[in-house]
Amino acid sequence: MTAVLGPSEREANVPPRVQASAAGSPPDKIDRWLLQTAYRNNFANIGVNLVAGVAMAVLLAKASASVWPATLWGGAMVLLSAARFAFSCGPGVGCDDPLLASAERFRTLRRRYATGLMLGALLWTGMTTLALASGDDRVRYTALIVLSALAAGATGILAAQLWIGRVYIALMLVQGAAQLALDGNGDSVLAALAVVFLVVMLFVHRNNHTILVQSLDLRFRNDDLVTNLKAKQSALRELNATLEGRVALRTADLKFAAEHDCLTQLFNRAGIVEWVDGQTRPGRVCTTIFLDLDRFKQINDGLGHAVGDCVLTEVASRLAAALPEGAALCRWGGDEFVAIAPAEAGEAIAEGAALADRLRAAISEKICVNGREIHVSLSAGVAVSAFEAAAVSAAIRFADLAASEAKGRGRGATVVFSEAFAARQERQAILVQALKGAVSNGELSVVFQPIVDAVRREPECYEVLLRWNNPVLGRISPEEFIPMAEEAGLIVELGAFAMEAALRRFAQWGGQGAGCRIALNASIRQLIAPGYVETLRAAAARHGIPPSAIVVEVTETIFADTYLDLTHRVLRQLQDLGIDIHIDDFGTGFSSLSRLHEMPVQAIKIDQSFVRRMDPQAVAIIEGSVSIAEKFGIATVAEGVETEAQADLLRAMRVTYLQGYLFGRPEIVPGKLAAPPSEPGRSAP
Repeated sequence: MTAVLGPSEREANVPPRVQASAAGSPPDKIDRWLLQTAYRNNFANIGVNLVAGVAMAVLLAKASASVWPATLWGGAMVLLSAARFAFSCGPGVGCDDPLLASAERFRTLRRRYATGLMLGALLWTGMTTLALASGDDRVRYTALIVLSALAAGATGILAAQLWIGRVYIALMLVQGAAQLALDGNGDSVLAALAVVFLVVMLFVHRNNHTILVQSLDLRFRNDDLVTNLKAKQSALRELNATLEGRVALRTADLKFAAEHDCLTQLFNRAGIVEWVDGQTRPGRVCTTIFLDLDRFKQINDGLGHAVGDCVLTEVASRLAAALPEGAALCRWGGDEFVAIAPAEAGEAIAEGAALADRLRAAISEKICVNGREIHVSLSAGVAVSAFEAAAVSAAIRFADLAASEAKGRGRGATVVFSEAFAARQERQAILVQALKGAVSNGELSVVFQPIVDAVRREPECYEVLLRWNNPVLGRISPEEFIPMAEEAGLIVELGAFAMEAALRRFAQWGGQGAGCRIALNASIRQLIAPGYVETLRAAAARHGIPPSAIVVEVTETIFADTYLDLTHRVLRQLQDLGIDIHIDDFGTGFSSLSRLHEMPVQAIKIDQSFVRRMDPQAVAIIEGSVSIAEKFGIATVAEGVETEAQADLLRAMRVTYLQGYLFGRPEIVPGKLAAPPSEPGRSAP
């Protein structure tokens, strides 16, 4: 049998002997084996006590004015050790087999065993008293160390006897702790530590005893099984073969369950490691592929976990069918899989990339679940390593980083691991941690960039841009830290800071007095956060800025289905306050034309990538955007204008407003307006 103790025995606080009885082994038999084990271990206890006692007696004699107390104590220890040894080994005394002794003889043997232990513990009480009274710190602390060591050793040597062992350990430590506490040398801390050690050692002793009882119970059950099989071997040979087959089958089933995923029947993490260990050969290399299903959470959330499980099962089946001979597949966890295949040393990367593409293609066909057609895709990362456990473990991590890179590039692709991925991941982790304290540490600031009328070239609005200057990392680009803030859930905090800082500074240098407005960027997370509209209204009122002087710039993510109703309601509330809404980076994100007329939008900002290119395709996109905006009665803003030629061409295409370095770089105080008083604690970026 492979399973001896049931779950109830692992969970319930029941004495081990009772547990053993529940499992099928007689408590009396276990008690007798435990006593036999205790007598066998008794020699170690006697020897350690004798050696430690003689050493302490010698040390005490050298440190004391009189050698008699140490001599008498040492003699008592020698006599007690000799008596315990004799009672453990003397003919007709301790050598009786506890397994065969009568009930009365068994109780006598246990009493003698306990008496020897308790006398030894009491004798050490005397040594503690002599050591503490000696006035010699070396003797005092040596005695405490010896007591602690004897108690610690007893957690193993005396594991066969639960209560006798616990009393012995308690006597060894409690008496020392008590004497320390009452001693006038201020050793209360050591006394407290002794109590802590006592609790820990009692816990360890209890665990050791439980393990010993369980092992004995397992041994008895196995012995009984073997005995029964041997007794019936001649008459029940065929039955024995059947039982052995069942045991082997059960063992195989348990091994399979331990190494395989219960849903997909693929290897689990433990199973793939075991498989790699069995494949290890010097000089061999393998390719490791980390496979991550794209947007699988949407399937679970939208269609239910039962459908998600069906999808995972089908994906696992297709991936397994697409593997080459000699390869293995593992469900790493959730919607992640790992494939490992042997490869030729010079062709490992190419073979791995080709296999990853083949695995991705294997699941490209639709999956039908309960009448629904579901399409899934994979992002794959590839890494190459030696075909051995430690190297493959590292390769899985590297392939995971490569798969994350594939997701970052748009999903549904294969990426081969590069050291740059690991460096980038490390930098991102460092930046995210630093960004968490950027607001409180005063590392963030705001700057303003003008948006000018395309004809008059006069500022109509100033866009607020966030800057981060870390004392260790230096200046970090918004293109780098803003996406990190979005992913780490910090964008709402950063947006709140930018809103307050921008409105305060705008009020200081009187931008609204010059007929200009201020444009605040807001992510979708900020927009749907509770109280955004009220927070903006209160901040504007606090700084004396009318809502009509404020523009909120949002990206095309507002057109996503997930938060469409909520964002529409928030934008309407902003419009009711008199705040204009501009769509930033128009044309680079969602297909928003069909919903543009549904949103209260006053302007769209043409992304700077089109302005910089100005090739026929980019010009067509700009002209189309302007035409659509005019049809809807909204303005257009072109970003990234750096040359007069670009400005003239955009003006000719009827773009309403222009923004870029040609008209001004982002500054703390725009040059065309009056400089505000310096803000304490803030330095220019």
